[in-house]
Amino acid sequence: MFDSQKQQLEAFNQALQAMQSVNAEDSPYAHAYMDNLLGLVERYRSGEMECGELLEQAMIDMVSFQQFLDMRVTMLERRQDPPVAW
Repeated sequence: MFDSQKQQLEAFNQALQAMQSVNAEDSPYAHAYMDNLLGLVERYRSGEMECGELLEQAMIDMVSFQQFLDMRVTMLERRQDPPVAW
């Protein structure tokens, strides 16, 4: 891995840690999502995982998290008076 890649990966890791700490109490699901991404990054850094595997798993996790957020927004929209309609 090149130095610039290591620096980018470290910056990504730090950003994930910051996001994870913010979500610890307010959103356990988001906290778990960030925790999982941090685990993937660590596995990649240690050589347990290839870059392609990291990206594939991160994309799967991202879609799952996006579906969770969409479900929550939909529930909130339905509770509006009158319900939000698109």
